[in-house]
Amino acid sequence: MLKIEFKDDGQDILWWIVDMNGIVLATNAQSFVWVGTKITGVKPIDQDMNRSFLDIKPGDTLTIKSPTVEAVGLFIHPVEKVSEETIYQGKRISVNNEITVLKNGLVFNPKPSQKYWNHSPDGFNWGYGGSGPAQLALALLLDVTGDPALALKYHQHFKRRVVANLGDEWLLTKSDIDFLARDIRRENENANTKN
Repeated sequence: MLKIEFKDDGQDILWWIVDMNGIVLATNAQSFVWVGTKITGVKPIDQDMNRSFLDIKPGDTLTIKSPTVEAVGLFIHPVEKVSEETIYQGKRISVNNEITVLKNGLVFNPKPSQKYWNHSPDGFNWGYGGSGPAQLALALLLDVTGDPALALKYHQHFKRRVVANLGDEWLLTKSDIDFLARDIRRENENANTKN
């Protein structure tokens, strides 16, 4: 997955998460408009020819086709930064309570986290403060940080702040999780120094 960050000229859209087919999976704003948009090409700032979106560079603009609005052609906000990004997605189908958690489009398995603490033999869940959300919080922190001690110490905090508040469908990036983990750690360290 790629995270494409756009130059901030005061517009709402600052970044897109894009799969390897050039399809926008997530954005910081206006998801209803941009998710599903296909990047059809990249226009270098100083050339007339298009390149593949896999060769995107800072300063380039994108050619796009949106399935939801009549947005076809040049996306005017120049690219500022492109980076690899890991995305975690969850979906709950309410009718049969089927739970799916994916990492970059592949099933995210609870078993590695269950070796450290088996909160939930049934696997992941979210949207409340129980054992399934604790398992998901532990698994996400383990996967992102690679630090079992940190994940074990802070996963209940992460569960309460993040996982318990997720809706039926959600998307988190590795960057989001890493930022939140560092913030939770800092809060707890500050609270401990006050005592």
